[in-house]
Amino acid sequence: MEVSASTLVRAGGRDQLLEDFRALADATTFEGVPRYSDRPTLAWLAKFLAGQAGGPNKDLPLFELCHLVNALDRGNGSPDFRTLFFLGGERAVPQTYKRLLDPVDFLEGVKAGKEGITLCYPEGDFTIRFGRMPMLGALFEFLASMEDFAFYTEFNTIFDELAQAPFSVKSTQAASNRLSSNLRQYRKKYFITAEHDGKFMQLLGFLKERNSEKEIFIDDDAILDFWLLHSQGKEFKGYRTVFELFITFMNAFDETKSRESAHGATRLGTDWESGEVDIDIENGVLEGMGDWQSPLSLFDEEPVASVKFFKKTGERKPLEALMSFGPKATSLPLAFLRYESFGQVQAGITNDLQVGRDTVKKRLTCDEAEPYQDKHTVLASLFDHVRELQKAAFHVIAGKKPDGNVVAFPGTEEVDNNALEAAQVDAAKAFKKLTRMGFDDEVFTDPTRERAFRLAAGALLTIGGQLQNFLTKAEPMINQFDQDKTVFAQQFNILYGEQS
Repeated sequence: MEVSASTLVRAGGRDQLLEDFRALADATTFEGVPRYSDRPTLAWLAKFLAGQAGGPNKDLPLFELCHLVNALDRGNGSPDFRTLFFLGGERAVPQTYKRLLDPVDFLEGVKAGKEGITLCYPEGDFTIRFGRMPMLGALFEFLASMEDFAFYTEFNTIFDELAQAPFSVKSTQAASNRLSSNLRQYRKKYFITAEHDGKFMQLLGFLKERNSEKEIFIDDDAILDFWLLHSQGKEFKGYRTVFELFITFMNAFDETKSRESAHGATRLGTDWESGEVDIDIENGVLEGMGDWQSPLSLFDEEPVASVKFFKKTGERKPLEALMSFGPKATSLPLAFLRYESFGQVQAGITNDLQVGRDTVKKRLTCDEAEPYQDKHTVLASLFDHVRELQKAAFHVIAGKKPDGNVVAFPGTEEVDNNALEAAQVDAAKAFKKLTRMGFDDEVFTDPTRERAFRLAAGALLTIGGQLQNFLTKAEPMINQFDQDKTVFAQQFNILYGEQS
């Protein structure tokens, strides 16, 4: 892959953005040679689109582009001179732009020279050198063609209105702001990390300082330490917000790695100066976690929803967060326990302050926080329930004999008949013990109900596996509760003590 396109992949560029960029990179002249054969031009454009071009104002090139268009529209060229200048099919090099401008007579306020073109605004002069024009030309063409030219009409309208506006820096800035607004929406749509870009940079900076090696290591305490350091600011006040940001960061990294692999690029490396990093978490890298979806969502869809596999409050609700975060919660078990226990306390404090309750001071002690041992016990009980649901599903599926044979499950060919028969008896008992909607013998004559159990069976295996893994990883952490209670109570008093 070209280095310039690789920049977009590493920055989290999605497929549409990569297609838009490659269309520009593959553009040719009338003679069939690349229009943008100058690699620094494409490399610059890729960095600009990814927000890595540097400088205090990352959208300054849009301002420059508006100045250039403003100058072109004050010339006596053809009505389509702007389009010809940027999209004329010739090589995008300084000599081309200089030749195109040589015969043009400009209105008062614009003059062409040996080095470039100057706009003499009432507020002051602004010069664009010929050497800069290939980059601005690439930017113009990308903006005009992005999303299969979906923006082209609005793009030209902005410039047409600029041509009719007073000749001033202020009018040019207004046009630039409109372009910037549209590009910002495009970036949010087609960069994985754009929505969280500023927060991600803070998080990445924190992690780099925390790690001496060229590998970013994320563990439970990294999340707690980041929250303690930044929670007095508005953006990171909530521990749950910080935990979710770390998960989003890791998901974005996973997706970026997958896209790099899919596009044939080298995996994220360890060139810190170029912003490349390897990310690892405690006890293993983040392989195979990026595509996780909560298996509980299936139980909201028909026909599975017609069977009461989980009671909403006592069985479903305690699983929601764990199943939502999936393997990443298992990889950060202590951080997740903190999320569940002390995140709930902080949510209560915030709600009390909003409605004016006088219970804030009591909450600040964290005495109402759910101990980790209690959370572990609840989840262990739910694991037992899920095991019973698995057996019940097995009973329904194995008991359905459309061809006169018991349905074979993977691996059952290695089980002797006595063992299989015992498993079926155990499954039948589990089914009969579950006295709730959908668990009756009508399932064997109702194809829709039977299908619900078939669909649920796979999700129940996933839920059971996730629960088992988390319980194993979290068990050594449950004695950490008293120490964490002291830490969170102290920080909550710093954040909310005066308001109470």
